[in-house]
Amino acid sequence: MTKITQFDKTNLKIIRQELDAALKTVGDKYGMNFRIGNIGYTHDSFKAKIESTLNDAKTGNAVSPELADLRKYANLFLGDNFVEDKIYDHRGKKIKFVGIMPRSHKYPVIYQDLATGKKYKMDAEVAKNIVDPSYKPVFNFDNRFDN
Repeated sequence: MTKITQFDKTNLKIIRQELDAALKTVGDKYGMNFRIGNIGYTHDSFKAKIESTLNDAKTGNAVSPELADLRKYANLFLGDNFVEDKIYDHRGKKIKFVGIMPRSHKYPVIYQDLATGKKYKMDAEVAKNIVDPSYKPVFNFDNRFDN
């Protein structure tokens, strides 16, 4: 093994590969996933961000932030009748809700078209109506002038 005298793209690529392998070993041991972000460097130092996520108990795969938020906020965005991993019908297509972005005001719900595998965003009111067809929006534009 050669000693590094200064950092450059070539040796940082090798270091990243070795760090990925070492972190995979640690992740496998503790049921986690690690990801190294962009590496910034000068000739004598480098720094990188390391992110870690826990594996899902059911699948063993990494839990995305959107999936974690789906589990956390499902009742708020999808209603009380939501069931995770249930396949729903939306305009003749089979879909599954796969995430929530709580900070997104316009389209916070993420669903996946099971035929194509593509993911799309959706309004929470539409999503609640898919989960529970008897759901009535809090504010209905059709009866806003009724007394």
